[in-house]
Amino acid sequence: MKIQDILQYEAEEIYDFILQYIQKNNLDTKVLFDYQEENFGSLSLSKIIENRSKYPLGTIKHIEYQKNIMPSEIISTSSHPHFCNKPFKDIFLYQKREFIRLLQYLKMQNPNFAFESNNMTLQEKIEYYAFEYCGKKRFIIVQGHHRSLLAYLFSLIDNSYVLNDVDITEYIIDWNIVNEKMNLEQLYLDNKKLENYFSDSKSKF
Repeated sequence: MKIQDILQYEAEEIYDFILQYIQKNNLDTKVLFDYQEENFGSLSLSKIIENRSKYPLGTIKHIEYQKNIMPSEIISTSSHPHFCNKPFKDIFLYQKREFIRLLQYLKMQNPNFAFESNNMTLQEKIEYYAFEYCGKKRFIIVQGHHRSLLAYLFSLIDNSYVLNDVDITEYIIDWNIVNEKMNLEQLYLDNKKLENYFSDSKSKF
């Protein structure tokens, strides 16, 4: 099923359809972890970035770019209390008004209207952090939480659906050096937990 087909209905009907689709297909599995609070051993990803001056030059670098994102690659939020550590279905239920408003925007324009980072009708751009671990690149929401969550739900229905032109700040990390430095400071990096969170196999993602 294509999202264009769904958008012919009223916003409230689309909302009900998405909710029923999630429940019928037992798809309520997505939970975002808290980028600032979830520790991978002694430190969170946020703390590792904050401490980058402690590491040898070049251990942690960053680049900025725009990219189309598959919503399934989103794994975390930057400490947004309404979105982290809660199933997407619960968020979708509790914030019904916001999602219906967003669906109305989509109906007025096009399926990607509210998801484009250069769309100035909405108050904020879509911005993500990106990290790569064990060959898997994953994304953390900085801005655009409602649009990201709705895009993820759309992607369950239409697996070709993408977020367009997201503003990305990617942190490129030499994890071996980070691990060695943390060991010297009597800290530890939980590599297995990192691998699980960045892997497609983790049960809650």
